[in-house]
Amino acid sequence: MLRPIASLGLGLFTFFRAYSGAEQREQLDYRQGNRTGITAQRYRNVCGVGGEDCSLCMVSGVASAYWIRWMLVSEGADAAMVYVARGAPRRWYQPSGSPWGIENAPTRFGRVTFALSPGERGIVGSFSLDRRGGVDAAAMATPQVSIHLRSPQPGRAPPAPRMIITPTQSAKLVGWHANNETAVFELLGTATTFNVTADFGSR
Repeated sequence: MLRPIASLGLGLFTFFRAYSGAEQREQLDYRQGNRTGITAQRYRNVCGVGGEDCSLCMVSGVASAYWIRWMLVSEGADAAMVYVARGAPRRWYQPSGSPWGIENAPTRFGRVTFALSPGERGIVGSFSLDRRGGVDAAAMATPQVSIHLRSPQPGRAPPAPRMIITPTQSAKLVGWHANNETAVFELLGTATTFNVTADFGSR
């Protein structure tokens, strides 16, 4: 019984190694002059700025690491916007769930730390932007912050939750998008940290 399984494993390994080699050659050919601006002969995982173009044709954990990072924190390529929890699944927002987030995720605006804690009436969250580490705060625009605040009830767009922001002079709500359950905040003055409670009411 072991021989067929071993043969199957060897065959799959050989197939994926061959596929990986083909993908590496494809990436090697994706060079300067072919709209990338990348130096000739440099390998490239053609992911795009949001991970939407990452190739699965490789035996590598790099692409999936990119996706997990972008699922939690990403930034606009042109717009001054930081996206928080953009790809977080709905099950993470269940009232019985544990707090979750990320610390010191690098973006072009600085390092982002956030935490979200689901509860019976809504979600309690915190956001922090650390502009140290080579980011010129004077030259870089202050980004807006888009936070994905999902309702645990699928199939319907929730009403706009009551937002409680502390400290009150740290940020303000500038938009609620019910179609994708996203709140957009604007940092005020020199503030880089704020807490928010999204109260959806009793569920």
